[in-house]
Amino acid sequence: MRLLLLAAGLLSLAAAAALGADAGFGLPSEDRSSMSRLQRLAGPLGSAAASVQWMRFTLTVHSGDGTRALATGQSALAMDPLAPDGWQLLAHHLAFERGSSVEAAKEGDRRAWIEAGLDLLEEGAEVSRFPGVLLYDMALVALFFGTLAEEDRPWPGCQEELVMRAIAGFRGAAAAGHSAGPRALADALEMAQQLGIATENRGENPGR
Repeated sequence: MRLLLLAAGLLSLAAAAALGADAGFGLPSEDRSSMSRLQRLAGPLGSAAASVQWMRFTLTVHSGDGTRALATGQSALAMDPLAPDGWQLLAHHLAFERGSSVEAAKEGDRRAWIEAGLDLLEEGAEVSRFPGVLLYDMALVALFFGTLAEEDRPWPGCQEELVMRAIAGFRGAAAAGHSAGPRALADALEMAQQLGIATENRGENPGR
């Protein structure tokens, strides 16, 4: 256990150095080669060390230190970017916790956090060994916010935008081999039709 904690600490420092100060929430494309080298260096300890770092992330979130939580989550992603779980954990934190009506005081801030969570799941799909899982999750998150009651929606006019993003996510998940993707895509297209969202003009087919 002591060795694992030491490895997590060393990998965290290496990840911070590789990512730099302006890395954003995910892994910038110019830094992904650095992440690959970090993974090779970590070897079999990488996944276990990332798990330790995700526990630290959860504790930091509960402590209320948002800035530190984001930095911890980003370093955990760098340790094991192939696993989808970390991308989901950080993205859900951004969209549901930081993007909540309580946490984000201003409407513009709420939109920024939710879109950051969605973007992170799409970014993870480009890196993870299970892209369909992350695209499917992105679609579910988008659909959740897009189908809230009008008074609860995160920003005005977001319903069509988010439902269309969900449709694109389900389509991508189906193409990536997610078993639930085709059915979810058909259901989302039908829902869009019921909501009066014109998908036909965008190359969509609302029929099953």
